Amino acid sequence: MRNPVKRKIPYILAALCLPVFAAALIWAGCSDRRPAEPDILAAVGDRRIDWQHLQRSYELNPKWGRGLTRQEAYNHQLEYLVHEKLFALAAREQGLDREPDVAAYLQFIREKEMIKALYLQEVASKIHISEDEYQAAYEKLKKKVQYNYVFTPDSLRAAEYAGRLRNASFDDLLLSDAADYKGTTELRSFGEMDPAVEAFIFDMKPGEVHEPVKIDRGYFVIQLLYGRVEKFRSEMDFAEKKSKIRKTIFDRRAAGLANAYIKGLMRDKNLALNPQVFFAMSEAFSRQVRPKFSDDPLPVYVSNGEIQQTRLSLQDLQNEVLITHKEGFLTVGDFLDKLANMPAGLRPKVAMAGELKDAVGVVVRNQYLAKRAYEKGLHQAPEVRKEIEIQQDEILSRRWLELQQARLTVSEEEIRQFKAKPNFEKVNAAAANRLDDEQVRNLILDYKLAALKVEQAEQLSQKYRVSLDRAMLASKIPDAGALIEENPVKIVTRELFY
Repeated sequence: MRNPVKRKIPYILAALCLPVFAAALIWAGCSDRRPAEPDILAAVGDRRIDWQHLQRSYELNPKWGRGLTRQEAYNHQLEYLVHEKLFALAAREQGLDREPDVAAYLQFIREKEMIKALYLQEVASKIHISEDEYQAAYEKLKKKVQYNYVFTPDSLRAAEYAGRLRNASFDDLLLSDAADYKGTTELRSFGEMDPAVEAFIFDMKPGEVHEPVKIDRGYFVIQLLYGRVEKFRSEMDFAEKKSKIRKTIFDRRAAGLANAYIKGLMRDKNLALNPQVFFAMSEAFSRQVRPKFSDDPLPVYVSNGEIQQTRLSLQDLQNEVLITHKEGFLTVGDFLDKLANMPAGLRPKVAMAGELKDAVGVVVRNQYLAKRAYEKGLHQAPEVRKEIEIQQDEILSRRWLELQQARLTVSEEEIRQFKAKPNFEKVNAAAANRLDDEQVRNLILDYKLAALKVEQAEQLSQKYRVSLDRAMLASKIPDAGALIEENPVKIVTRELFY
């Protein structure tokens, strides 16, 4: 194994992010209120399904449709979750949770939820927004501004541009260096500009030029072009805007707190890349990872196939050290394993060298965050254990069903009989007369799997005791007898975790 040539990389200061679907948990973490005791609707062996879990599943993974009453729809959804728990328990009994790939995936879920809990404890719980701050932000939200800007990485040139802009038109302003640029914004309001600009721009007069302000790695000179104030105010409007204001203020403060926490955690960890190995891996990823062009609003940055192809092209480097740190090192093989064991939607970008460097740093950073979470006992926190169980049961249920489905077969005679049924022509017409034998085979497999699920759930319910509190469920459903007239709207969510 080569001795890696030391090359320091900057700390990865990206804020820890939280999942889209757990927004309610985030805000609970930001308040002083303790979560209410859960309303248990079903018990499946040692598993519990509460109202909050059912609601989340009902909205994000609906198993109901048009024509049902709301009571029937919730019953369908609860039945789906009961079956999921039964299949997950069966999977654990069969040892599927100990399969290497599955075990690594489950471990990723466990540590991800622990890191999120650490974020709530160390960042989110420390953010408090006063009513005065809400009101001040609301006033800014009622204002829109348009401005010219000049950017330069050099403070002296920034001061020069500010002076020249006070005595000349923006269009006539010539830039002194290729690294500098200028432009004009669209109308912007609170939350749509850097906080450093927001701090002064709403108090400027049209034509006024502000002193250079430092943002990130350079300096901006701002000249206000136009300002507009919306005069309408009301308590109802304020209440409607409050969630947007809260998110903007929360995200800004959270970024600073999270960055400071990460910087403190990683300050003495001595991260050092092995340049020779890193650039070999970067070149391999750049060859294998292709741009994803699809209608999917949440693209996968690197697929399973691309990871596997990259692994094959780097076989000779699998055991080479990619990065060292205070408590050990990460090899090329280790990093590829980490990527493969992440849910596809949570994988970072790796196609370009800069993206890959950040991804490697994040993997190491998350190891230290998980260790800190273990030290704080967050793996034992009830809300963390509950979320880990929910997500792991989903994975184990799918794995168990995959194995059941793999045992199903369809004979040529079954295909012939299916096509001979009186309603086949109607089914085929609905599919634009494109049902060939392979598609018919898949339809039959779907029917068989659906029947198998019901049969296996019935058998497993004899082994793992199932109890339902239908009275409580009925009491929770608003307008239970109302007929659902539309199919559920597909909701796409991405859990942000980098």
